[in-house]
Amino acid sequence: GGVNVYGPKHRDPNAIISISGLTVGKKITVPGPEIPKAIKSLLRLKLFADVKILQERVEDDIIFLGIELEELPILSRYSYNGVKKVKHEDLNEIVDGILTKGGIVTEDLKQLAKLKITEKFIGDGYLDTEVQINEFVDSIRANAVRLEFDIDRKKRVKIEDITFSGNESVKARKLRKKLENTKKRRTILKKSKFKESDYEDDKKALIAYYNTIGYRDAMIVRDS
Repeated sequence: GGVNVYGPKHRDPNAIISISGLTVGKKITVPGPEIPKAIKSLLRLKLFADVKILQERVEDDIIFLGIELEELPILSRYSYNGVKKVKHEDLNEIVDGILTKGGIVTEDLKQLAKLKITEKFIGDGYLDTEVQINEFVDSIRANAVRLEFDIDRKKRVKIEDITFSGNESVKARKLRKKLENTKKRRTILKKSKFKESDYEDDKKALIAYYNTIGYRDAMIVRDS
């Protein structure tokens, strides 16, 4: 008989009714499959945190429904704590690829941004990095939040030592020299930070060296 939409101030009620499939004049069964299907269709839009469809009144065989929607917040802005401004540009590239200003903020998107920021610092050698996300209601913009990424890199991990096993034809000292960017700690001034991408490149360089001295099938069986 009729459908009222409650909650969203910036969404077209007619579009919501159309997407739900609960249009005026349609025959439905109560209870039945139509209302659960409508709820799933609206949640699938990923615009709403909650969807409820209620019976407002019944007149003979005519039912009047109400659709109550709780909108997900939109992102107004974000900021960082715990890192220098020189790092912000790199972090912006990560966050902008996941969360859009003016776009919907979901828990999944926040967790993905947190994961990618953590991975970035781990790749730079800060293996114990911790990232927390604080969410605050934006007092200026309706239904908007601002996010604060609280980043604790902790200490950069250093390489204490590098050992080899299975190298019968080449001394470990010579193999260490082939690791151009992966150096063990010797002096305070010696570069010994661990960077995963450099380490992966240096492992390839080890195999390339073995190939040049005739070991065409050389491989790294295990590393840790």
